[in-house]
Amino acid sequence: PEASTVHRESITTEIPLSFYLSKSFKTSLNGFENIAHLIQPRLIYGSSIYGSALPTHPFFQGTHPPFDSTDLVTQFEYFRFELIQRLRTILGLESVRFLTFQLSNQYNSRLDKGDPRFFSPVLKNHLGPIESYLNITVNSLSLTLEGYYQWHRTASPSGQLRNEGAWTSTLAYDFAPGDKLSVSTLMRTDPDPIQDEQLVSLGINKALPIFVNFSSLINYSLKHGELRSYEWGAHFASKPSSCWSLSLLSGRTQGKQDYARFIFQLNFGGSLGKS
Repeated sequence: PEASTVHRESITTEIPLSFYLSKSFKTSLNGFENIAHLIQPRLIYGSSIYGSALPTHPFFQGTHPPFDSTDLVTQFEYFRFELIQRLRTILGLESVRFLTFQLSNQYNSRLDKGDPRFFSPVLKNHLGPIESYLNITVNSLSLTLEGYYQWHRTASPSGQLRNEGAWTSTLAYDFAPGDKLSVSTLMRTDPDPIQDEQLVSLGINKALPIFVNFSSLINYSLKHGELRSYEWGAHFASKPSSCWSLSLLSGRTQGKQDYARFIFQLNFGGSLGKS
């Protein structure tokens, strides 16, 4: 009989190729008198050179399936295209980045039905979605926009053709170290209209001068007009640094299940005592 353990091997490679274009210019804005604009086109080639085959014994196919994406040993090959732009303010000998914008797209020349990273069970094609990322940070205020849009339309269960996509945004303000207020949104369009979502989230973090910080998070669905989930937490640790931390969390999940969790951590290397 086949042994109940298995040894698996895989060899993968990833080769990035990129170059930088840079230009500096001056403005009349206070704090942004000298700005550097960097453009970075990048091409990434990834391929699986070798991967051991899955065992055929039923034990590995049924009661012991792969436990994570690393265990899949996928046979893949892809070309990823990225265009990255950055804006930096130049302050003496230092520079501070305040804007990042990126557009990406991936072409999977070799598909694998067992790995969702390199195969779409709905689209069944080689070209992935258009991905975008934008981050703007000015002093204590930051704005992040991230999302993807699949230009190939797919049929819903009712036969309606739809473009799949999801967009998230986060506006955050740091009042002081450890004190943060953030508002996030999620807009998702799925091939199945039932899975569409329009979500708003409010997060608050408050640091106290003593050994406790507080956090809270509320998720509200605009599409369904209901409170989806919430969580509050108290985080204990010595300040300004500590080798231990204790978090008490309580809330309600999207499935309307109440919960309470206790998390205790030890870090002998030392850590900042803030959430």
